[in-house]
Amino acid sequence: MLKLTNDYTPSASRQKLYDLFSDVTCLYQLVLDMNDADAIVLAALCDGKSVTNSDYDDIGADYSMIRLSAIIGRLRLNFPITAIETNVLNEIHKPAKRNKYIISESNLTDLLSEPLKVLSRCENLASLKKDRREKQDIARFIKRHGDAVAIKSFFKQAYGHKSLTPEQLDSLFFTVDNFCSSVAND
Repeated sequence: MLKLTNDYTPSASRQKLYDLFSDVTCLYQLVLDMNDADAIVLAALCDGKSVTNSDYDDIGADYSMIRLSAIIGRLRLNFPITAIETNVLNEIHKPAKRNKYIISESNLTDLLSEPLKVLSRCENLASLKKDRREKQDIARFIKRHGDAVAIKSFFKQAYGHKSLTPEQLDSLFFTVDNFCSSVAND
């Protein structure tokens, strides 16, 4: 599998993106603010190429690139990138799931014809994903430490900078402990 940077240089990638987005001010500005790695990946995706972060030939991607997950995470905030999950065998011959990323022709057409609508949709999807991850983190924290400790930690985080007296905190935490005990007994 070819390394993406063999065929896409930063300057050539930026030129492709400027040519593609020069008539769409909001997209053009995003390209101007991009780092080189992001511009290289986006240029390949806009050319209809698929990219993966692994060297598995079974995936069928056109190119591979290291640290692609972080780049895709940033690009997905604004661009309609699709992940295609593929089952492969990893280095020790166990089943694994790997992604290749594309921008479909229809998504690129939509991006160019209705950029604000597509940008808004991408931002909403990124926000939903972030909310889902935060909820999973909270659920893990509660599972690991228990309800009472989690609630106390959240209160400390939320009100720790305020001038609460130790007595106020003790009273609050006593209430939290009693609440958690009563819920657990129900």
